[in-house]
Amino acid sequence: MRKLRVANIDSYTSLPYRLLTNLSSVEYMHFSPTENARMLHEGEVDIAHIPVTEFAIHGGYVGLDFGIAAREKIDAIYLFSMRPLHSLQEIYLDVESNSAVALLRLLLEEKWGLHPKLIRVEHSELLDKIKGHSGALIIGDEALMNSSRYPFAIDLCSAWHELTGLPFVFSVWAARPEILTKEFDSEINEVFHKSLKARESLALTYKDEVALPLSELTTHIVDTLIYHLDSDCLLGMKEFFKRAHKHGILPSEPYRTARFTILHGSAASVKPQKTPAEILEQKVQGKRISIVEACRLAQEAQFTDLALTADLVRSRMFNDRTISNVLELSVDQLKEESVVEKNIAEVVKQGVSRLSIRVDDNKLSDIEKYENLIHNIKTRFAVDLQIFDIPQLISLSRNTGVSVKDISSRFVTVGLSSVNANGSDFLIDRHMKDFGFTSSEWLDAVKWLHRYGVKTSCKIRLASDQTWEERFIHLQKIRALQDETPGFQWFILESDDSFREQNPEDVIRATMISRLFVDNIPFIQESSFFSDPIMGMFNLSFGANDVRVDFNTSDENQSEKLIHLLRSLREIGMDFEQKDINTSQSIIIH
Repeated sequence: MRKLRVANIDSYTSLPYRLLTNLSSVEYMHFSPTENARMLHEGEVDIAHIPVTEFAIHGGYVGLDFGIAAREKIDAIYLFSMRPLHSLQEIYLDVESNSAVALLRLLLEEKWGLHPKLIRVEHSELLDKIKGHSGALIIGDEALMNSSRYPFAIDLCSAWHELTGLPFVFSVWAARPEILTKEFDSEINEVFHKSLKARESLALTYKDEVALPLSELTTHIVDTLIYHLDSDCLLGMKEFFKRAHKHGILPSEPYRTARFTILHGSAASVKPQKTPAEILEQKVQGKRISIVEACRLAQEAQFTDLALTADLVRSRMFNDRTISNVLELSVDQLKEESVVEKNIAEVVKQGVSRLSIRVDDNKLSDIEKYENLIHNIKTRFAVDLQIFDIPQLISLSRNTGVSVKDISSRFVTVGLSSVNANGSDFLIDRHMKDFGFTSSEWLDAVKWLHRYGVKTSCKIRLASDQTWEERFIHLQKIRALQDETPGFQWFILESDDSFREQNPEDVIRATMISRLFVDNIPFIQESSFFSDPIMGMFNLSFGANDVRVDFNTSDENQSEKLIHLLRSLREIGMDFEQKDINTSQSIIIH
């Protein structure tokens, strides 16, 4: 039998769990908390030490009743600042922090009633951001070493304890139920309990990892942190899940223990699963659903119930149905002055509000060339200008040595306002090998664009080699990024031709559940209406609320065709508005 792949968190606070290396049945590794969660979600490890928020977001794991928690303080999760909390205008967050960020959002809402801007940055930049009216949430070893450096330091665990009187659980050991046998559960628990007894010797062995006196490190490992999650810790976790669910931060309470019952040898469960009807009712109430709950809807929910809920949620969230008129031209076409002067001007008069420039160059290296192109178009036409996709920006960065951050800043300065969805077909790393970059690289590039005010699109492309769970893991990455740096304007659902022909109901179900799951993106865009009117009609009826119309400059009757289409849709009860993204003005299409 192959060894079980086990991932610990790479930090001093997770020191006791390094004794897992003594198990011959384990392939031990350690990464950041978020990378552990990604690997567990995507099946690259079997058991992982993950943020408690990722446990809730997935909803299908069992917990080993071990992790990292604290009662009245933790000393490793601090909000540092030079000024009092109420005067902070922004708080910078570590890209590797999940549970601490969720706790901060909850405390800002419930305890302090404050709403500063929250900004994700790389770990190496955090301490430099602490100045003036800016604070930073620091976690792990960096927090331990800087606790006395700043005049204002709030231990988030202490703030939670003041609010609730309960411990806070930051991370848990999690596994898929089918992975964890009774024998391995017993074996790993034995190691965990041994590790608790060995904390003092471990603190001495690894004292050079953190620049603090041995006495402080020993106190932190032995007295401050809780590794075995007792009943108080589980109550604290339950309370956090309940409050975070109330504020739309997390799906509802999902914790299931992996403890095995004495009589039957089967894994114990805290509570029964919700029915599909209960999950849909939860969504109608405005609550978030987990990955596992979304999978259950995809596989078990009645089609009509799902359709009615999706349309109800759409109408409550984003009641407008809109038209996005887009003209796409290649860079080569723009070399022809007649195209620029006549065709673009003509379609802009007809209502085109977005100009998409297709760049076919696979060896991008000339940043100034495209800066000039963007500037020239924006000074002549009042359009939302879309150029490049994320893979091209990553390629341009690699070829020039200029960071994606700096390239984005330069392009935005001269007028770039939108970037398309290419590269986000399926953000599961094992499916992305042909792209030459990882899902994290794609998401990091998008973060910079959003921060500079660029509107982007994202999508999913359905194919037969995907599982429903993978699809919702993909959507969760999009949903989480939109929570942190809003900027996704359109979500697009596409599918391979063969998949759509063989699984038409799955395509429609995916549209409906995308509306329920990706609840923070304004427009689900239907782009296949002209090529597949029946499928387009279904999608518009059950979740989609934006029709993309690609203008063809050689078709003189396109505007009339569009108006005829809109009248037909209005006859069956669908009202549309044509929106100008730049001015937010609306023109009703009659």
